[in-house]
Amino acid sequence: MIQPVYAMNFGHFISETLFPIWYSQKLFGMETTDVEVVVDRAICSLIPKGEECERFFKEWLRAVSRHPLRFLDELQQGVPPQRVCFKHLIAGVSAVSALRPFNKPHVNRGSAWKEFREFVLWNMGMETYNKGREGDGDGDGRQQQQGGGMRKHRILWGTRKCCTRLIVNIEQVIEDVRNSLKGVEIDVVDFKEMKAEEQLEEVMKTSVLIQPGGGGSFLAAFLPAGSAAVFVDVWDMETDKSHHLEGFLWSFIPELIDVYYTVERHELQLPSTTSSREEPLWANIFVNSSRLINVIKHAMWAVDSYYSLHGWPLLHSHI
Repeated sequence: MIQPVYAMNFGHFISETLFPIWYSQKLFGMETTDVEVVVDRAICSLIPKGEECERFFKEWLRAVSRHPLRFLDELQQGVPPQRVCFKHLIAGVSAVSALRPFNKPHVNRGSAWKEFREFVLWNMGMETYNKGREGDGDGDGRQQQQGGGMRKHRILWGTRKCCTRLIVNIEQVIEDVRNSLKGVEIDVVDFKEMKAEEQLEEVMKTSVLIQPGGGGSFLAAFLPAGSAAVFVDVWDMETDKSHHLEGFLWSFIPELIDVYYTVERHELQLPSTTSSREEPLWANIFVNSSRLINVIKHAMWAVDSYYSLHGWPLLHSHI
């Protein structure tokens, strides 16, 4: 039984709904998808962008449960008030979120993302991962697939049409990156327009993911081992400098190479729809193409170094 937190945001949904459901079971030695998730029926209707909340439950719940979502009022039908019985009940699972309290992951939860990733990918039916699990060898899909089975570098660029933390000059920046990294496959997608399985399939054949910080960046958790994520920073008003929004979490995942485009104050474009206190956090960014290209090249070099360290064939590129 869970009370989701900011469930209309993909990052919060993954880290503060799906992850706690799995992790709370793990703590009690009950790790299984044969579990029913119970929430208040109004949980999505009472928050902004409730349709996103509903979509996330519909598309992603099977990552942790083989059963349809259940609502509290359903359990109370036909029984005396306040007398619903359970064989096993885990409640308050948001207390084992991967994010709260912010910047202080407790009980080494960050490092548990490796197991969480495997659990999610298996239950979401990812073909390449399942082949690795079922093939010969030690059964570690990532080891056998050598970074998802990739043989060349592929950059996946996540963009969105609105509304905050946008790269204002995105078209020019993408053109500059393509011109600089000729021969490297670069695909630009809007994850919001893709189903969960499609998002995972795209991410799992990617060596470098480029994403602004925030909800959508949590797809980086499902990159193949040894891949890199280039995150565009946000601006922290209190410290008055560029800030790695979820950097504290990514640092707990050794299989993920996290690299950052640090923002400079003159690159901010403050939106008019937020409070003055939060404006820098939600600001859109004018990205410097040359600086971003250097960051991407560094990320590709780091991926090659990871592959070399693990004895994997290096990915082909034409930089």
